[in-house]
Amino acid sequence: MTLRHLVVSASILSMGLLCLGPVQQAHCQTKETALAEEDFSAELPRIAPLSPTEAMTRFEVVNGFQIELVAAEPLVFDPVAFSFDANGDLFVVEMIDYSEQGNDFLGRIAKLSDTDHDGKMDRRTVFVEKLSWPTAIHAWKDGVIVIAPPFMTWFRDTNQDGKHDAQEQWCEGFGRSNVQGMANSLRWSVDGYLVGSTSSSGAQLSGKLIGSNSLELRGRDFRIDPVSQQLSAISGGAQHGASMNRWGDRFVSSNSDHLQQILDLDRWLAGQNVGSLPITTRRSIAEDGPQAEVYRSSPIEPWRIVRTRLRVTGKVRGAVEGGGRAAGYFTGATGAWIVDSEAGFGVPGFDTALVCDVGSNLVHRKKLESKDLFWTASRIDDQTEFVRSSDIWFRPVQLGDGPDGAIYIADMYREVIEHPLSLPPEIKKHLDLTSGTDRGRIWRVSPVSQDASRSTLPTIKADVAPAKLDNLGLVERLSSPIAWQRLMASQLLVERQATDVTPSLRTLVSKSTNAATQILAMHLLARLGQLDDGSLIASMQSPDSHVNRHAIALTCQMKKAESLLTNERITKMIAHNDARLRLELAMAASSLPTSRAISLLQQLIPHASDTTTRSVIIASAGDESWQLLSPTASDA
Repeated sequence: MTLRHLVVSASILSMGLLCLGPVQQAHCQTKETALAEEDFSAELPRIAPLSPTEAMTRFEVVNGFQIELVAAEPLVFDPVAFSFDANGDLFVVEMIDYSEQGNDFLGRIAKLSDTDHDGKMDRRTVFVEKLSWPTAIHAWKDGVIVIAPPFMTWFRDTNQDGKHDAQEQWCEGFGRSNVQGMANSLRWSVDGYLVGSTSSSGAQLSGKLIGSNSLELRGRDFRIDPVSQQLSAISGGAQHGASMNRWGDRFVSSNSDHLQQILDLDRWLAGQNVGSLPITTRRSIAEDGPQAEVYRSSPIEPWRIVRTRLRVTGKVRGAVEGGGRAAGYFTGATGAWIVDSEAGFGVPGFDTALVCDVGSNLVHRKKLESKDLFWTASRIDDQTEFVRSSDIWFRPVQLGDGPDGAIYIADMYREVIEHPLSLPPEIKKHLDLTSGTDRGRIWRVSPVSQDASRSTLPTIKADVAPAKLDNLGLVERLSSPIAWQRLMASQLLVERQATDVTPSLRTLVSKSTNAATQILAMHLLARLGQLDDGSLIASMQSPDSHVNRHAIALTCQMKKAESLLTNERITKMIAHNDARLRLELAMAASSLPTSRAISLLQQLIPHASDTTTRSVIIASAGDESWQLLSPTASDA
């Protein structure tokens, strides 16, 4: 249950009490007094944790996959986020002060290393300590960028001893009103920038990345250029967990709306007069609904059962979800993660969406299909889940990939995961919300190897880690079948400002048969100030519509739409019959002279069936939108 639901429920209740007479108010107070006198201790037994070895036996993983332990206490505690650096070391956010110890500064960043290359971490260094509620991390250059609201800070290790010795505070103002709704999920994007989720607590940012003014983020996320150290707003607004597919489409999750997609239109909309046009930037895409069924193997926690009964009977405040059921549906969705179809984590030929339910002790998966502007997602596993555990201490809070292409799970390993305000005092006094601060696990899930003679997962050795490659080696790594390797190569080329590989990047743009690689190379040229007309033209002529739309966006960004978006190229791209490409063309029309813009928009109208694209068409036409009307149009 979100804090917003709690606030609304409390407000409605308080308004109702104001309207009640003395007799009714006395009756309510009598009910509360009677409840306070009830003893629920017999129904709320404590549940003991399991050792890592015992916990391993409680997992169920679908056929064809395996789960392995990467790290556990005393190497890691309360992991909520992580980031591999270019050497293959793992930086972990330890939110030990969840959920009511935000003033105790117990949070840490741990650096874990696999010194013998056996696939398991064996060395721990405390990289940063004394943080309050840290939530997000990304490895950058000689350190990590960390969000511990209200601050975003770059912690550096300049002498390479495994501990930070320098730091730069980049900005402050991230909200802390909801411990389950703070900024999170820093990710490197295909366009060569770092993006993050603001979450429900919002932000009023100031500082180095913002400049002289402040920036309000409410219902919006953010993008960072870590080279120029600038931050800007982008579309967003979900709660916790974000990922991108290879085309740059962004997917997010909220606790009771487990899989959503973002259309990043904010930057374009900022320059348009859209009024009250119905433009959707975030949409739930799960075919089985936001709060879809889940199939847990763990017993329902006793406190959930008691709380649901008290809510259903009206003895305590709170939303009655799931038709009065205590579990069996998404209530704690987090950590949305998208996996390439080639990685083998789902249905062949389709990308896979993975989402945790931290309250149900499982990881769920869905098949992604492209339909119009938004993708749709359908359940893959019948009456079970991709990963589930009968151990209620298994708390998967975040997902990510690694250098080997496997999926990693941050398991906070807590007895209770719940917002304190959604626990009635009569229940809360029997629970220990700090139980588990001395524990934590990181798991790895991968397809089972068909070759029993070799390790199921490749390890990252010093001589092949991205950090050890020269710039040309990094360009080659842009074609890797492993998404993490491609994105890390992109990041390192931006870090190094590697203009010396410009010819090689241009060759990738024009000749690579891998569309994901073409997109990365095109954006790298732009980030390095080397994107030329030839590369843009080659990308607009690509047979892949994903490449086309990135080329259009960059053409407009570089203010070359008038010269490069010729009628012939536009006609060929419209023929792709791709809704996202049509939307990009509709936005590009606002960069063209009026007569050409109207001509383009008139071509798009017959193909624009969704309200968002039609609204963008109207906004692009601006004061000349009357010219889009036709006396013979059936839907003028």
